[in-house]
Amino acid sequence: MLNALADIACAKMRGVEPEEIQKGLETFQGIKRRMEVRGNERGVTVIDDFAHHPTAIATTLHGARARYPGRRIWALFEPRSISSARKEFEDGYVDAFHEADRVIIGPIYHRQRYEERYGLDKMLSVPDILQRLHTDGIQGEQLDDFDRIAERVAEGGMSGDVVVVMSSGAFGGVHEKILERLRARP
Repeated sequence: MLNALADIACAKMRGVEPEEIQKGLETFQGIKRRMEVRGNERGVTVIDDFAHHPTAIATTLHGARARYPGRRIWALFEPRSISSARKEFEDGYVDAFHEADRVIIGPIYHRQRYEERYGLDKMLSVPDILQRLHTDGIQGEQLDDFDRIAERVAEGGMSGDVVVVMSSGAFGGVHEKILERLRARP
């Protein structure tokens, strides 16, 4: 929404007619990996988003809540970039995940490299994040296997659920794995 408002302001400053601005907004199809709907199976909507740090995750989940009011939101997050694994982001992740009903955190992608370079004490603690979410009544877990993540979502997903998959990378192809398992579910 903020990007659209900025585009409207720029277009007006450049003298573009309001009808042309409206036409542009109506035909805009979005940007890959920004709240991109990857599919819908059995009423479960699977979304891909490039969010990979607390501010982006909070914005993405807030947007999902606004776009899908009253629906259960699953937040799947892969700490893939080196910076996303920084301990200093823990509070931000906890705050951001409060927009979700269920949270699954995948493997820390560069875990060994991060640990060697900065030390384990500087790496975020997924168990600490999940404990804090649990204390606040939000279901969460860490699963390091992409197939198991897909199985968990397919097992627990209900019609109306929205699954927001967030990573700066491919997240092990979990989007398609979820959709495949939902299709195969009896």
